[in-house]
Amino acid sequence: MLWRDPNTHSMDLWSRKLRAWEIEEVCILNDIVESITLSPGEDRLLWSRSGKPYTCKDGRLSFLNDREVSDQRWSFIWSIKVPPKVLIFFWKFGNGKLPTKYLLQKRIQNLSVNLWCPFCQSSWETHVHLLWNCPRIRIMWAHIFDWWGLTSSFYKMRIENIWEWHKLFSNSILQECWKTALSASLWSFWLCRNQLVFENISIRDSDLLFLIKLRALKWCEAFNICKNRESRSVDGESGWPDTVEDSLQ
Repeated sequence: MLWRDPNTHSMDLWSRKLRAWEIEEVCILNDIVESITLSPGEDRLLWSRSGKPYTCKDGRLSFLNDREVSDQRWSFIWSIKVPPKVLIFFWKFGNGKLPTKYLLQKRIQNLSVNLWCPFCQSSWETHVHLLWNCPRIRIMWAHIFDWWGLTSSFYKMRIENIWEWHKLFSNSILQECWKTALSASLWSFWLCRNQLVFENISIRDSDLLFLIKLRALKWCEAFNICKNRESRSVDGESGWPDTVEDSLQ
């Protein structure tokens, strides 16, 4: 691995040109490396809290203990049955790291960019606005909640608590289907945004809703969440909305 020259702070030692977000990470990493003082003797990799070799489990436990993290958002994210790239997207969303215009403007110095939301042009494009507060996206969310028979719950929801939305259902199968539908919704909104920003292609609301339903259904089938129609209606709850399959015929 190649490092920058600590005297010149040059990035020429890297094997390729760094991206903007990588430069920020490299600077942080180099500050840490340069702060380390080496001592004579045999090198050993030990975890300072235990005096034993470091494990990922030790790091995670330390993180949780230090910050007294009580929520289960990360276990929620990694348990969703969706393609890996969608999990990474959801993880970035949960960390506020989606490359929205607002975030890029903060990260990249002297970047001149139109910060307005590409959908409504009425507010800056933050990840919360883009995927929840934007008027167009709010309408889409209303359709999605209505699709699942949750119309009355929509106006009580907050995007910050999306990790708990699956509790609207009591059955585990429906919870998994609903989590997949939520992921399909967020992912579809993001792809729709990218098409508009980079290709100047606008997708109609009806087509966007169809794509959300299609992705959710196909992902549920791919991960065997609901193997047959009978398993989609349990404990008196409506189950997987039949209108999805009917609309795909």
